Amino acid sequence: MDEPIGIEKMAEGDIAAVYAMHLSDSDDDPNRYVFDWLTETSKDPFGYFFVAYRGREMAGYCGMYHNTSLIPNYCKIGGLVVRKKFRREGIGKALMLKMLDTAQTLGLERTKLEVAATNAGAIRLYESLGFRTKEIEEGFYDDGDDALVMWREIVK
Repeated sequence: MDEPIGIEKMAEGDIAAVYAMHLSDSDDDPNRYVFDWLTETSKDPFGYFFVAYRGREMAGYCGMYHNTSLIPNYCKIGGLVVRKKFRREGIGKALMLKMLDTAQTLGLERTKLEVAATNAGAIRLYESLGFRTKEIEEGFYDDGDDALVMWREIVK
């Protein structure tokens, strides 16, 4: 039987392991920007990062950023990565639900994310959670892939 999924707020001591997981298991083009983003955003009072565990093993992470003084009642979800060996076990969904719950707790009204237009699995997950594509950013990613810009209202 699979061990339950645990989700915890990312600690500063987790950053190196999360970055290593990003390099080995992300479908994105890995670059140094991700490490800087993890380090800076995790220290920002508007940044929220969570790490998922299957038993004692780190299985995924996701981040969210909001600054209501810049854009009222809005947050951006980014950096969802699930280790390849744990995919299709509900970890990505559990992390996204944690993000949505956190946004709702903060009183936010809508959230946005970008996903590679070629990432069918992630798109299905986001659509199952109520995200809808509002626009396409051509050549958004370093490899030239387009991004679907997806939005979701947060139910209060």
